[in-house]
Amino acid sequence: MSEFKVLIVGGSVAGLTLAHCLEKLDIRYEILEKHDEIAPQVGASVGIMPNGALILDQLGLFDDIESVIEPLEMAKIRYPDGFYFKSEYPLTMRAYFGYPISFLERQKFLSILYSKLHHKDRVHTGQKVLSVRDCGSHAVMKTADTEYTGHLVVGADGVHSIVRSELWKLANKFKAGTFQEDEKNALKVEYACIYGISTRVPGVKDGVQLSLISRGVTIHIFNGTNCKVFWFVIVRLEKNDVGSDRPRYDDMHARKICDSLQREKVDADLTFGDVWVNCDIFKMTPLEEGLYERWHFGRLFCIGDAVHKLTPNLGQGANLAIEDAAALANALCKANLGEAMLEAASMERLTRWVKWKKTILDVIPSCVLFVRNLPLQHHQNITMLSEHVLDLGGVWPKIWLAGGIIAAVAFIRHFDYEKKELQFKWLLPGQHHLVERIPNSVIAKALSWQRSRASNPDDAFFREFSGEFLQSFDEEVQAIGAQRQLFRVPFFSHAADVTASSGRIAVPCFPMALKVIARLTTKSLFGAPLCRDGKFLELCCHFGSAVPRDAAILRCFPEFSRRFIAPFMAAPRGVHDLQTAVCGEIKARRQRDKNPLKDLLDYSMKWVEEHPENGWEDCHIAEMMSNTVFAALHTSSQLVVHVIFEIATRPDYLAPLREEIKKCFAEHGDGTKAAIDKMYKMDSFIKETQRCNPLDASALARLVLKPYTFTNGLHVPAGCFIFTPNSPLFEDEQYYSNPQVFDGMRFARMREHESTRAASPFTATSEHSMHFGMGRHACPGRFMVSDEVKLVLVHLLTHFDFAIENNGPRPRNVAFGKFMLPDMGAKIWLRRLACDGGDCASGNGDDSCA
Repeated sequence: MSEFKVLIVGGSVAGLTLAHCLEKLDIRYEILEKHDEIAPQVGASVGIMPNGALILDQLGLFDDIESVIEPLEMAKIRYPDGFYFKSEYPLTMRAYFGYPISFLERQKFLSILYSKLHHKDRVHTGQKVLSVRDCGSHAVMKTADTEYTGHLVVGADGVHSIVRSELWKLANKFKAGTFQEDEKNALKVEYACIYGISTRVPGVKDGVQLSLISRGVTIHIFNGTNCKVFWFVIVRLEKNDVGSDRPRYDDMHARKICDSLQREKVDADLTFGDVWVNCDIFKMTPLEEGLYERWHFGRLFCIGDAVHKLTPNLGQGANLAIEDAAALANALCKANLGEAMLEAASMERLTRWVKWKKTILDVIPSCVLFVRNLPLQHHQNITMLSEHVLDLGGVWPKIWLAGGIIAAVAFIRHFDYEKKELQFKWLLPGQHHLVERIPNSVIAKALSWQRSRASNPDDAFFREFSGEFLQSFDEEVQAIGAQRQLFRVPFFSHAADVTASSGRIAVPCFPMALKVIARLTTKSLFGAPLCRDGKFLELCCHFGSAVPRDAAILRCFPEFSRRFIAPFMAAPRGVHDLQTAVCGEIKARRQRDKNPLKDLLDYSMKWVEEHPENGWEDCHIAEMMSNTVFAALHTSSQLVVHVIFEIATRPDYLAPLREEIKKCFAEHGDGTKAAIDKMYKMDSFIKETQRCNPLDASALARLVLKPYTFTNGLHVPAGCFIFTPNSPLFEDEQYYSNPQVFDGMRFARMREHESTRAASPFTATSEHSMHFGMGRHACPGRFMVSDEVKLVLVHLLTHFDFAIENNGPRPRNVAFGKFMLPDMGAKIWLRRLACDGGDCASGNGDDSCA
């Protein structure tokens, strides 16, 4: 055998996670699962904790998981005498680690893990392993009808692991007494758990954990999405069992216990009976607890429940299995296969378990315990650095799989330049980390909701959104054209009338793009009529320009004087005026009898009303919305300008892009969201434009709070900003062929190959494309940006010939520190295409405007 191969026994959480890790490292694998399907519905749910979420995020899986979970925000712990207390430990954990605590159906979780594998052909179901042989240079596994050969066998097959049994057998055959009977009986059973899923239980609120702690029994209830309720009943057993002498339960055992608990109150107006009567599926299982001291022998290695079951009452089983998979993958990446490597991997995990057992905290009341578990961090340099780094984006540093994901440090800026302050500390209240503000996850949820609306053909949102664009574009061009009577073009079926026109007009590109993007952004955030209010739009545009400009000016003054100078600058006044206007809009909406959800402001107001315990007020909503305006306007406008400059100076792309528009409109309907989404060539052109014209040379900013020296001697003093590289990756031949050449169809071709398809869309993020960030905290508004830029480009290509003013070359970009901006003063010529019957997508491609 020439190619190294890992044989994974078990196609559940541990096995599938390990497969994802191995794909990142380009290591071949085969998964053998004894059941006939990967994700059977057995009534189980799974808890995703921060330590597991961090690794899933690095593997590019957490976004899919987050879309089907309801994060916990509060716990209500109750006792039989009626006493209860509330705990915000879920929010505390999220604040510490950047990831929520949440639950979802185990079947759905496994389906996500499986569906995201690139090599599903390597997953074999209905293959129960009967025996394993260690042949020295390789290992052989035998099922009923097939033999599988590999270099390493990993037992991810749970508590009743066949690989663990074969490991013991081979070890004792090699040397009698290697594994003693008492070591084989490491797992003990003191408790049993009944887990189930109910539907539409009245009184169970989103984001709230309900727990009842009684003598000999504990009940936990968690709300999920789609009206699902996940619940657990943990009972203490009269007899403790060890080893293989574990009890077996059927539905009668579970029903008897649950029936006896129906009157138990889990909340003021909710009994367990309310949950039990709405139960869809349930199962009872023993809760094994314990730790095996040795996890490997020869070419056999076990992970997950096969070798440890610690704190199962906290839902950590799946998360610790995920950690095991990452640790083993790191070991495979760092060392050649051998006893030393396997020993190192198992010792790393054993050390972790010792620390785990020592970090249990007492929480009031003293009988309630939870584990304060720091996320697993395998890369030694980054592990130590994480203790000294503050994440400017509101999340703690991520530790990447060694060799699988880049964790480079670049673009170090010293403390003397930034003077211990975030850039906009005195200009943009709410942006520095000491100020309380509504979590970023709220606007992310709102944008996700709006994205779903845009994709729904029965929802009028996208038609209204595109109509707003047409009206805005027309108004801006007419205003620029002054006395010239211009026209309205029938891009969408719901557009207005047409009047004939000819000739060309010189249009300042950035001012027009800024006003159009401001109109679209405020349409998304605030809806009509506010998005058409000229004064309000001017506030938004001025606000976005004033903050970075005034920040540059303010840095010229001594630090002690900045707090006194800032109030006299334009930016703080702009912030105040904008937030005052938003607060006025909120107040007006509260006075209406009905407030249907039409825009992101409506969604945010509803969220605040549903979470009164957080104490958020209208000013907090206004702050969040103004920050969103600041983040969206100039970045999107600059991308639009770059795209226009590129297409105006690359006439070879006009014909294929216009043909694609015509084809997609014919197949999916004129101007529909479905048609826009199918324009892969246009999507590729936009993404290539972004690659060649990155706004920021770096990404994922971190501020170093304490000095640190890497093992290679690189010293990072306190006060430095460190970043991951952005533009250097875009220029690296390792990731992009001929990176110095603009290739507008580069990413369209990537869609043709399964291995690169997922990274090809404009909105996709990866370790090689971090313009929108990456993973859990990637920009949630990137999908709206995609729609905005495509609307502009489709409209221009469909109805105009255009060129740089005077048929000049592409305007040069302007460098500003580590930022690269388009020429803000450059103009383009626009001339309406001569077309028959409004079918302008078939234009001849002449963009000379001569």
